[in-house]
Amino acid sequence: WYELDADGKITISKDNDKTSFINATASKKIKIVPTITNATAAGFDSQRVSKMIKDSEESVSNFVDIAIRNNYSGWDLDLEEVSAKDKTKYNEFISLLADELHKNKLTLSVTVHAQTGKDDWSGTKGQDLESIGNSADFVRVMAYDYHNTESEAGPITPTSYLIDTIKYTKEKIETKKIVMCLPTYGYDWAKKVVTP
Repeated sequence: WYELDADGKITISKDNDKTSFINATASKKIKIVPTITNATAAGFDSQRVSKMIKDSEESVSNFVDIAIRNNYSGWDLDLEEVSAKDKTKYNEFISLLADELHKNKLTLSVTVHAQTGKDDWSGTKGQDLESIGNSADFVRVMAYDYHNTESEAGPITPTSYLIDTIKYTKEKIETKKIVMCLPTYGYDWAKKVVTP
């Protein structure tokens, strides 16, 4: 429903149909926790996160205001490929956001890249599992795309990788807070045909 714009500000996603969803669920007392992302047509933009956390207090205030105004139950942050240089500032932002949401009886879930603690890819370097786990109510671990559209063909979530991810995540985060996200899709890896 939400995304960060080029200035790191919260904006409504273009393909947002939240009004009809809210109307359809209003009488059913379903808790609504929208997701915000830093995804763009070109991929995940770490600069948008950098700009958002530059003024953490203003950003946190905006998150809380939007949640209260729209009667949301909290927020889910799907901010991917956070820059390693922003790790400390991002941790501070998550902590402050969690505190302010909790003061208003709202929840926070944070989506993170899967980590095993050994040879993790560079996109994980801005996410400190232990710090995020100490602040957030739930941590959603993306345990998929080990093999993907940019890689050679192979399992999207190899069993050994999943086991290593679970073990490492449990060392850093309380088990009751962990949500392990698994793929329900597949890829069609097609070899490029080269004609002579």
